[in-house]
Formats: sequence, C-alpha cells, structure tokens
Amino acid sequence: MILLKSRFIVNVVNSLYLQGFIRGYHLRYNNKIVVYLKYNSNNSSIIRDLQLITRPSQEIYCSYLDLLYLTVYNNGIFLISTSKGLISSSEALQLKVGGKVLLYIT
Repeated sequence: MILLKSRFIVNVVNSLYLQGFIRGYHLRYNNKIVVYLKYNSNNSSIIRDLQLITRPSQEIYCSYLDLLYLTVYNNGIFLISTSKGLISSSEALQLKVGGKVLLYIT
C-alpha cells in the first residue's frame, strides 16, 4: 500500500492503469491506495522495472524531438508531465509535446 500524499500519486497510478500495467486500484478510507498488479501467464509481473527519472534535486525535461529519439531506442514507456497533464510517451508523441520525464516503465 502507498500512503496517499497527493492527487499526483493518484494520477500516476491512474496512468499506469490506463496503460495496462496494473489490474486496478482503489482508494481506502484511511488515506491509502491499494494497487493490484497485473501478471503474465507465467506468473511474472507485467512491470519488470520502474525507474524514477526526475528527482527533486534534478529535473529532466525532454522536447518532442528528444522524446522521439528516446522512444525509438527504448522498449518501455515514459511517463511525462506536460501542459496537457500526466501522459505516456506515445500520447506525447501524438500531441507533439514535450515535458518533464518522471518515470520509465518496462
């Protein structure tokens, strides 16, 4: 369980749900969020690795062209905070926007 500190955490978990990385989630009455992981047929988790790219001491920003380059050479999905909200790298490429790169998920 993750302590629910902000709406941002709910947005990240919701984005993981919409991308198909988790089976579901729900908010509890005691300010916690329960996340249900999704598994393959061989009982291994869909999320193999989750890397935090932007840290409080070092924020990483990407333009549309940088994002295009990153997605060509990487198999996973980047979670990006843009002016359009919290979106995946594929959505950012469709909208042709860049932003702050938060997570890399494989």
